[in-house]
This record gives sequence, C-alpha cells and structure tokens, in this order.
Amino acid sequence: MHQLLRSYQPSVVKLFTSSIRTYASIGSRIPATKVFENSPGNDINLAEETSSGSSIIVGVPGAFSPGCSKSHIPGYINNLTSFKNKGIQQVFVIAVNDPFVTNAWREALLKSATGSEIIRFIADPTGAFTKDLDLLFDATKIFGNERSKRYALIVKDGKITQTFVEPDNTSVDVSDASKVLEQEFSSAEIEKAKRWLANFSPDKVPKHHFQISYSRSSGPGGQKVNKTSSKATVSLEPGKWLDSSVCYWIPAPIKAQLESKGIRRDENTFECFKRLVEEIKATVYFAEEPNEDAQAKWAKLEEEFKERKKFNKKKMSDKKRSRVNKFDL
Repeated sequence: MHQLLRSYQPSVVKLFTSSIRTYASIGSRIPATKVFENSPGNDINLAEETSSGSSIIVGVPGAFSPGCSKSHIPGYINNLTSFKNKGIQQVFVIAVNDPFVTNAWREALLKSATGSEIIRFIADPTGAFTKDLDLLFDATKIFGNERSKRYALIVKDGKITQTFVEPDNTSVDVSDASKVLEQEFSSAEIEKAKRWLANFSPDKVPKHHFQISYSRSSGPGGQKVNKTSSKATVSLEPGKWLDSSVCYWIPAPIKAQLESKGIRRDENTFECFKRLVEEIKATVYFAEEPNEDAQAKWAKLEEEFKERKKFNKKKMSDKKRSRVNKFDL
C-alpha cells in the first residue's frame, strides 16, 4: 500500500504568474548558422536564402514523428498553392536531425504534392541554428536529446515579421498551417493597412464598445488635480481586445502584429498551470513497493547484517573470556 511520506502545507498562498518570453523576436534577422539540405556536403545559409522576398521557416521536433508527419507538415504541403498566392516564395521545414533523415522524410511526404518546388527540408544536426533562434527545448525523454520547439516564422527580406511558437513545445495549434495562412497578407492588404495607420484618428474609434469612467487624479498636475474628476479611464471587457466583433475597425495585418507582439493569455495561463503541476510534483512523494530484485537484494543484505552481528557478538564474547582467563589466579 502506498504511503504519503511527505506532504506540503503552505503557510501563505502561492501565486503563479507568467509572462511568456518572446522567442525569435519580431524584427530580428535569421541566423547565418550553417544548416544542410539533402546531404552533409550541401550546406546552406538560411540568412542568405531568406534575404529577399517572403519565406516561412517551420520548425519541428523530429522528422517522421507522428505529429510532424501526419498533421503539421502535411498542412503546409496541402496549402502550398495558397501560400504561393499570398506571396510566399519558399517554405523551409527544419528539424534537429541529420540530412539523410530529413531528405528521406522529404521524399516520403512529397510523393504527389502540388507546388512542392517551394518547400524545402533542412537539417540542423547539432541544433546550432535552432539554438541561435532560442527555440531549443529539452526533449531527452522523448528523443534522447534537445530538439526544436514546434514553430513557424514568417520572414520578409531577411527579418522575422511574425512568430507562431507552440507554448508547450510540441502541440500543433498556433503554428498550424491554416492559422499561419490567416495571418499572411497580400501586398494590397498591407498597403491598405499602411494607409489606415497613417490616416486613422482617435475620433474615428467606435467608442460605444469601450467603458469610459472618470475619477480624481492624484499627484502633481495643477490646482484642480485632486478636486475634480478629470482622470479618464478607458477599458474594454476582458477577452474582447482584438476580438473581431469589437475591433472590426482595425485592419487584419495590423491586428496580426498586435496579437503576435502582445500578451497571449492562453500561453500565460498554460505556463501558470504548468508551474502549479511542477510545484506539486516537487513537493509530494509516494513510496513505491519494491520489485522482486530489490526485495531479494534487501533480504540478502539483511542476512549478511545478521551474520556480521552474530560474528561480532561471538568475537566480543571470546575477548571477554580471554581477559577472565588471563587474570584468573
């Protein structure tokens, strides 16, 4: 029967807060770290390959793994024409595997794919490129070493413009091809967004979606600072920021950047619960029933201990007896 050996009774409430760090930050350039395509003799530089035009770099934990082979990468392969129509010139799939593996994986996945000339499979055998992007994670329990987080990066003229990094490293969610495709925009859409940004003024914001309140200000600011309700607070119902039903007036390309640069509640919530579970696991321990080998080992040690104890007892007894005989007159 399992017994709870150690329990945890906190004296204060423990708060778990999180603000997700930004990996491969927007605006940063692609590393010039050497990677390989098809064979160890064919090294390429993704910084140069993505230096002009629009590209997507898709990182995966491992070639031939179920999530990568059945869902994640097939999603991109099936949408190559759509990506091409959006102006994407190349899609790079990169994994921390050797080039022979990634080449075999490419052949297995691209047997009858339309538009496959724009997708390339890249090997990062040492993980150096992925490390430079700060997108490695410890996958020792699954793959035996460090691997790439699952992610997608939109790169334009050598710079990262959007990031889609899975918060739990391996799920197929935020980096799914359909979601990345939704965030990729045509030149016409981007130009329209630029004009909106240049001409949009505060008086055009639909104020009826916001809660506006007034209160007295505190601190320096004039004679009437603490006498009149001059401080204005504009707020929005939780969860409504960038929601299409409320922020329909913001062009999609601008919303996409706000979402990618802003705080992602789902990621932060996941991280908080992750820390909670880690705290529980680090605090509580259950004794396990020993297996047969362990039982035999302990039985042998116990028998040896008894024999040693018996031997030492006899030795002490003989020693005492010899002392008595020595002084017996």
